[in-house]
Amino acid sequence: MRSDRAIARYSGLAFAMQAILATCRTRRLILVSLGITASLLSSTLPGFSIAQQNTRVTLPAGIRDAIVRIGVDDGSGGGSGTVIHVKPAANGWWLCVLTADHVVGHPRTWSIGFRGGGLPRDREDYDRLEFRASLMFRGPQNNDGTWVDLAMLGVFIRDVNGNGQRDEIPNIPDSIAIAAPPNHNLVAAGYGMQGRRGAGNFYNIVRIYGTFEAGRNTWENPNGEDVDAGEAPNRKHYRFTALRADLDFTANTGEAHVLFGDSGGPSLQLSGNQWVLTGVHSFTEYDADNMGNPVRVNAGYSWWDARLANYANWINNACDMVPEPFSLTALCTGLLGLLLRRRKNT
Repeated sequence: MRSDRAIARYSGLAFAMQAILATCRTRRLILVSLGITASLLSSTLPGFSIAQQNTRVTLPAGIRDAIVRIGVDDGSGGGSGTVIHVKPAANGWWLCVLTADHVVGHPRTWSIGFRGGGLPRDREDYDRLEFRASLMFRGPQNNDGTWVDLAMLGVFIRDVNGNGQRDEIPNIPDSIAIAAPPNHNLVAAGYGMQGRRGAGNFYNIVRIYGTFEAGRNTWENPNGEDVDAGEAPNRKHYRFTALRADLDFTANTGEAHVLFGDSGGPSLQLSGNQWVLTGVHSFTEYDADNMGNPVRVNAGYSWWDARLANYANWINNACDMVPEPFSLTALCTGLLGLLLRRRKNT
């Protein structure tokens, strides 16, 4: 590894590798793509996804099940997301799934998967998750043309058994509140890469995929800070208010650190007796070899989340735009009737 620092302004690992190969001078990287490589970790290995073993956290079952894997139809991306709202609809339910913009990329369709099924084992399987997302909303966009690294997917879950029960999906909450950080303590979650504790204050990153992980850390800046996260492959530039956490170690433990595959996943906090969603994973620091492969995360390295309290209006509006089937039918019928009426009048 080389000692000089570079910033890879891409949201896909393949694109990041191209930039790295061009410079061949990469050690400490800030990459706008935690989630572009596939992201399921083997629970049998003594490693962590975003958390070292001794800092793992057991979330309530409903909150845990609301955190999903995300894949794209062209196999170029993927990451994590959170179902923040379940909307009853004719013959089923619509899910509002909050994630990062760079996770969804620019394919035509997307997929989500719960932990109970459709477990992809590598990147090539990542477009074969259980449920297709037919809607996607990007943004918000800033006045200067930059974007906030957030996106909303709309996923329709059909009531296959016709019994009005959510047999096709886990027992997740009807909604998860969006909030400003109530304190410094957080739980980060996602489906990212593994790592193993080294002899010193670092994690060696293992390029293997497995299951969900969640771990503790603390926010360094609960009020947020403005960040410039660089360009995605489509030349989209990200700028937003972010929450930051860095990696600290005690004698035998290390805090959570997000990695590839965790992008779009949640940072959650306990406010009173309620779990609230305060951040969505966007980008991270790590060490890479000369071929661009992530190899290590050292003490003091940081990750940044989009601070959701700053964008609550956009989140709520995007979820409101996720339609119910009868709403779509009524809209289409109304537009068709208006069109026929105009033709008749002419």
